[in-house]
Amino acid sequence: MPTNATDLITETLSECAETLGDIVPVVYERFFELDAQSAALMQHADEYMQGRMLEQVFELVMSDEPFGKEGFLDWELNNHLIAYQATPPMYEALFQALVETVKKGAPGSWSDAAETAWAERSEQVMKRVRLFEPANA
Repeated sequence: MPTNATDLITETLSECAETLGDIVPVVYERFFELDAQSAALMQHADEYMQGRMLEQVFELVMSDEPFGKEGFLDWELNNHLIAYQATPPMYEALFQALVETVKKGAPGSWSDAAETAWAERSEQVMKRVRLFEPANA
């Protein structure tokens, strides 16, 4: 039985993948429903690129490492917020789409503890997104 947030998140992602298969199109369809500006911004991104981007999100949510200044998340934020004009609400919509998809796809392992783990990890990332100051500012 999972004992920490990372284990709970990993377990739900694993069950979701077994249930739904490739969740990339499902997550992005919901993401674009939640934030139409994201759909316009990402119109150039093919399924491969979307998959790579979601893979990086998986790395963030399955990590117990802190999200400190100058870390991987800051590098990604600098790139996305500066080069692509992504916005914090876009990140919120992406995380909402991911959590909704995993919750639907992992009914056997979704629990109050899993809900809390996802909420806390999502907030940990979003807190860093909201506080981020671009390196070139």
